[in-house]
Amino acid sequence: MTTLRTATLEDVPTLAEIHIAASRAAYRGLVPDERLDRLDARRSQERVRSVLAGGDAETFAIEREGEPAGSVTLGRCRDGALDPDATGEIYGIYLSPDRWRQGLGTLACHEAERLLRKRGARIAVLWTFEANRAARRSYKAIGYVLDGGTRTIDVGVPLPIVRYRKRLTADEHPIDGLPTR
Repeated sequence: MTTLRTATLEDVPTLAEIHIAASRAAYRGLVPDERLDRLDARRSQERVRSVLAGGDAETFAIEREGEPAGSVTLGRCRDGALDPDATGEIYGIYLSPDRWRQGLGTLACHEAERLLRKRGARIAVLWTFEANRAARRSYKAIGYVLDGGTRTIDVGVPLPIVRYRKRLTADEHPIDGLPTR
């Protein structure tokens, strides 16, 4: 059985460990090895603790058979070009690599979409590395489409990221339309 529950401070060490393991496994070959090898528990725990402490983000711990499996973080859209009242964002999904390809990412996305819809979002967006083919296939398989949003982030080298979106409600907006400010 798989469950999602609001993450607590007790989850910080485990979620930080999963974040490091997932990042190293998913981003090897995309992000410079030395950057991945420098990921450490203390900094990762500080980052998780900071997200849990406040702001607009909400983090949920994912458990499978009672064991920690990952997390999903969501909130209002942070892209200033999009309407944050109509657009929610999945900030990140991190799964323990030994739990990949078990449907947990799909479950996490669907639950995040449900929560965003409950908060009034009509559109969900998420970002991923342009070169992360596995993630891009997964998002496409569950109904996300590229919407033209791009930017570059510095992870030791500049890497392009791309934005995906999915309509959460059937409303008057055309399928190609994305609420903008």
